[in-house]
Amino acid sequence: RPKMGFGVPLADWFRGPLRERMNDYCAGHDLEDLGIRPEPVRAMWSDFSRGEKLRADLLWQMFALVAWSRQVRGAPAAVPAGSLS
Repeated sequence: RPKMGFGVPLADWFRGPLRERMNDYCAGHDLEDLGIRPEPVRAMWSDFSRGEKLRADLLWQMFALVAWSRQVRGAPAAVPAGSLS
């Protein structure tokens, strides 16, 4: 049965341009502020970073939730690397 649509390169994004932001999201208190136990998310991120248990789909959900929450709360946005030149 053919699949519809196209794959989103989440794993590539987390290994590249979104890596530092995800590190920041996991290190801070954003998850707790949203009522989410941070330990499982941090463990999942750690596994992903080591190349194990690549659950980029679940990590994306956490990433999007924290990014949305920061925007709604007016938290400072992360400055992309290289943009301060």
